[in-house]
Amino acid sequence: MANKFQLNILNMAPYVATVEQQEQGVREPMPEAKAELMKWLSFPEPPAPADIVNSAKMLAYLCLQSGHTYAMIDGPAFLMPALEKELREYMIQVFYPFYNADGKYIGFVETLP
Repeated sequence: MANKFQLNILNMAPYVATVEQQEQGVREPMPEAKAELMKWLSFPEPPAPADIVNSAKMLAYLCLQSGHTYAMIDGPAFLMPALEKELREYMIQVFYPFYNADGKYIGFVETLP
């Protein structure tokens, strides 16, 4: 079921938000911020645990600097638990995009507190 609410959500995914996501309130970061976000979402080789934590901290700080209190996240699966934790430290609510089996965007999944 599609979401019936609209929030000001920062797109912290490594791709541009879909039209449907934008209609639900997902906003792209400024180009400089998107480049910085991509830097911390990208890993040229398998990361050490400390690298995962450091990237999550930097990404959460970027979100905090943007002034958003909601974030749509996606990216390397091994990074998401640490990123969720760090965003919650700043009281930022986390959402994941939800796609059905056919790859059609359906809405958001709000994470557990």
